[in-house]
Amino acid sequence: MVEWQEQQMQSILGAKTVPILFTTLSDVAKQLGFDYCAYGMRLPWPVAQPKLIMLNNYPSSWQQQYTQQEYVKVDPTVSHGKRSTLPLVWHDKSFTASPSFWEDARSHGLHAGWAQSCHDAKGIGGLLNLSRSDEHISRKELRDIALKLSWLVDVAHEGSSQLLIEKYLPEAVTQLTAREIEVLQWTIVDPEIRTIV
Repeated sequence: MVEWQEQQMQSILGAKTVPILFTTLSDVAKQLGFDYCAYGMRLPWPVAQPKLIMLNNYPSSWQQQYTQQEYVKVDPTVSHGKRSTLPLVWHDKSFTASPSFWEDARSHGLHAGWAQSCHDAKGIGGLLNLSRSDEHISRKELRDIALKLSWLVDVAHEGSSQLLIEKYLPEAVTQLTAREIEVLQWTIVDPEIRTIV
């Protein structure tokens, strides 16, 4: 597995553009037995309306339906990813709260899948969702690829962050000047000298 990890890490983290990175990620998903790959990133800024970036290779009809129906609001993989970084294997029970979404996804050939999120120290969240047309993911298959999938989430997030943050949130990578740091230091209030009125 170490050799496989090294190869994939070099390919993903070495990508110079978002399309190259996503193509590489999709190829890894295929190696692991999945037809489709989706990666979503939620940037925490601006606070009032965080930016959401979505990349996927789903059928165009499903992409269009997902957008028109605003499925991101009811997608169980998204809501699970906001609450937990544990993986979620798609099954009927996962979709009981949104049966029309599940029915629609299946009608577009999405029958089995796996999703896992990650969150970094900057407050940026990512969700990797892999799916296929086959009916299920067996326990044996899951045991065989679980470590690779969990590892892939982190590498996908790191590679995507490097490219997407710079593009969509350039102010996040801006370095403060020495003078700006000095001004901020002057504005710090020492909690021990605050008075309570």
